[in-house]
Amino acid sequence: MERKYSFRKGSEYFRIFSNHFFLYSYFYIEKRDSLKDFLRDREQSINSNIRNLSEKFKLNQEDIKSIKEFHFSLFPRISESVYSYIKKRAVLVFTYSEMEEYFFRCMNYCIIKTGESEIQAEKETVDFIMRNNWQNIFEGFKTLHNLNHNLNSNLIDEVQKFKIIRNLFTHGNGTINQKYLDNFPNSNQRYGEKLNLTQELIFKYFGLSFEITSYFDHALLKIYPELTYKP
Repeated sequence: MERKYSFRKGSEYFRIFSNHFFLYSYFYIEKRDSLKDFLRDREQSINSNIRNLSEKFKLNQEDIKSIKEFHFSLFPRISESVYSYIKKRAVLVFTYSEMEEYFFRCMNYCIIKTGESEIQAEKETVDFIMRNNWQNIFEGFKTLHNLNHNLNSNLIDEVQKFKIIRNLFTHGNGTINQKYLDNFPNSNQRYGEKLNLTQELIFKYFGLSFEITSYFDHALLKIYPELTYKP
């Protein structure tokens, strides 16, 4: 499985993905703000917005007090551990979504190149990706669009597992279900428990999403060099 990755030589689709990827990784890895920091920044932002509203609409003190109470009531009182879990969950789900969007763009372009209209291509792409697992999606790139990506089957299996983890949060608030246990037989967690989002898990799927998109992008540009990113 050959990889010749370069920001300058990658596709415009990979450029979009990588920009968002590094944004999420910065948010998680480098911007290690605490709940206290977050609430402080949020309070400053709300107060600034209220000042702007007050100047624009000439609000009295009673109006300002009501607006403040309303804004601050929107955010529930949570613990530091819950805040950390929310951050990890958000970064994990967003990373998967950006990876999926990258392959959506690639599939959509492949279908357009067969002569379909943009509207029809989008419909077919949504249908194909939504009703298939990742093993079938990557096989479809090969058999339907002659895109010989040579991706390792173990790597593809890991992407499918990433989807299963993502679905725990998008469809079940992070609660472990039987499908998860079937695909992670060595897990020490039980049915109905909340998935333990460790730092190792986050880094694993950061690495996976970047690795598989960069490998695939090299194969994509062999067939469609016109997609090469042009600064």
